[in-house]
Amino acid sequence: KLILSSRNVWLLCLMYFVQTYGFYFYLTWMPTYLERVRGFSSTTLSLFAGAPMVACMIADVTGGVATDMLTRRLGLRLGRALTGGSSFLFAAIFTVVGTMAEDATTAALLLAVAAGWSVFCLGAAWGSCLDIAGAHAGVVGACMNTAGQVGGFLSPIILTLLVNQFGDWNFAIRISGVLFLVGAVCWLFIDPRKQIAHNHS
Repeated sequence: KLILSSRNVWLLCLMYFVQTYGFYFYLTWMPTYLERVRGFSSTTLSLFAGAPMVACMIADVTGGVATDMLTRRLGLRLGRALTGGSSFLFAAIFTVVGTMAEDATTAALLLAVAAGWSVFCLGAAWGSCLDIAGAHAGVVGACMNTAGQVGGFLSPIILTLLVNQFGDWNFAIRISGVLFLVGAVCWLFIDPRKQIAHNHS
């Protein structure tokens, strides 16, 4: 009851839904997009299809370092929100710009950077679960992660429907960019200082 009545939990769930929705494009349709739309051959396809995962590995660690550093310097609220919010904002920008790039290599690299920015928030997200739930962080983390998996499940399905409907891969991918902005907005209202057990909010 406390968890379901927490605004922080609902915002974390929405944020993680959006994050995983956008991220799963890279796990599912990215190689197909690079081949069919951007014209990559088998020689270079594997390299550029794997580039987003390299960016994600780097961003995952640096995002965790960033949120810890900012939390020490600016406090818990800003330390989490600045890391999470910037993650989604830059993911949105690089996603949209990447789909608009005319050069195939430039587009692939921009989208790889977008993928990295989309996971830059993970340290702040999981840190916030600990912040607001303490000993019950496992339950809150499970709620957030479940919302994310729903987004991941729907992502390739919705993208396929959009491509079939509009015949435009870039438009379908830009939807992820728009959704990333929703995630950025969530971080404006997530307040990890408000612990669930203390004030029910």
